[in-house]
Amino acid sequence: MLSVMVCIQTRIYRDGLVSALTSQSGIADVTTCASMGQLLKLPASEWSDVALVDVQSDKGAKDAIDIIRRTHEACGRCAIVALGMDTDDDDAIASLLEAGAAGYVTTGDSIEDL
Repeated sequence: MLSVMVCIQTRIYRDGLVSALTSQSGIADVTTCASMGQLLKLPASEWSDVALVDVQSDKGAKDAIDIIRRTHEACGRCAIVALGMDTDDDDAIASLLEAGAAGYVTTGDSIEDL
């Protein structure tokens, strides 16, 4: 059973994803935060198994890469999934994976894909 942290600035998006995840088998606990600042302040003991991070809420791919890198450095054992990737930007996706993302979800993917 996985614990999941949903880090999305937009509350309706965050709440909807939490609702969808809690109905999925294999997920034990879903917690939230509204900002990368909140996420990065958590002590390592409070990190979930997986962090779902909305990289498009910040300005541009360079910020997304920094978000993933900083999150990975803060808690390397946590699998980081970048949410909201553009399917046409292979270079940005490769950069996020190199920065420490374990995976990504595109803007067109479903909850089942996640």
